Amino acid sequence: MDVNWSELQPELVQLIANKLTSYIDYIRFRSVCVNWHSTLSPTHRYLPYQFPWLMLPYTGNCCRFFNLSANKVYQLNLPLPKAPVPSRCCGSSHGWLVFQVENNPSIFLFNPLTSIQIQLPPLTAFPNVLDFDVNKVGKEYLFRDSPTNDPYRCSAVDILDSFIKKVVFSSSPTSDEYIVLVIMNETGQLVYCKKGFESWKMIDGAQGYSQDVIFYKGLFYAVTKRGAIAICDVTGESPVVTIITTPPLRRPLPSRTILVDYDRYYSDELLYLVDVLGELLLVARYFELVVDTEPNMSVYKTVGFFKLISPVIFDLNCFIP
Repeated sequence: MDVNWSELQPELVQLIANKLTSYIDYIRFRSVCVNWHSTLSPTHRYLPYQFPWLMLPYTGNCCRFFNLSANKVYQLNLPLPKAPVPSRCCGSSHGWLVFQVENNPSIFLFNPLTSIQIQLPPLTAFPNVLDFDVNKVGKEYLFRDSPTNDPYRCSAVDILDSFIKKVVFSSSPTSDEYIVLVIMNETGQLVYCKKGFESWKMIDGAQGYSQDVIFYKGLFYAVTKRGAIAICDVTGESPVVTIITTPPLRRPLPSRTILVDYDRYYSDELLYLVDVLGELLLVARYFELVVDTEPNMSVYKTVGFFKLISPVIFDLNCFIP
């Protein structure tokens, strides 16, 4: 006797879906029929940790994702966010994209899989942004300089390209409580807002900790170019910052077998904070100059990574070529 799988009880469909361990399998399972699609939510709550996908540029309404672990490109027909153009994707976290708009101070979150869009406080709600005037072409934004506090103007085009360096969430924006933290590119300052906030707040005491930032076990961790760590607790009324001063570091260069002074080579690397299965790692990425193509522009390539086991306990014998 033929079985009509589309008439499977919703409880059984959900039970089977809970056993899936791959997000792409969940998408395929949910796409089997209309009934299964309506039974299952767009996002799976019980999936184990997934290796992130790299989102490639849109082509029409088609979006492509590169799965590094499977070495495959998946193509999905996804709607574009409802936003004025031009706009720029200035970050991503928890599967959400962060968009900044050029011709107004708007910042919003967009989930490409569910099409949900959430508005964040605008650029004019940042502590160092004094005004935005669309009629002042080429000088739309009025800023307060740090640390002189002198006002100066900047174009919307420049702000679109360089104002926000990185965005990190404490949890998915669909959760009851979430915090968004931003690294401001030019000043190296950290600002944050919580769900329901109408403005961004500065994290005093963490300026310059702008190389990278991560949310780890309930706290935000930020790192300087020299490897010092700022632990930022923003759960209370005012941020609490704890500084971990790392000892002078000596690392092997990828092309050499001897140890060299960090201070001599720190400009040729970037530092990242990485959560690997619950363990916080400090990772150095090494660069090597390939060619000077034209004035004020050089081409570098990544030649290796250096792993530090933790921000406090360092393992200097773990170079990854």
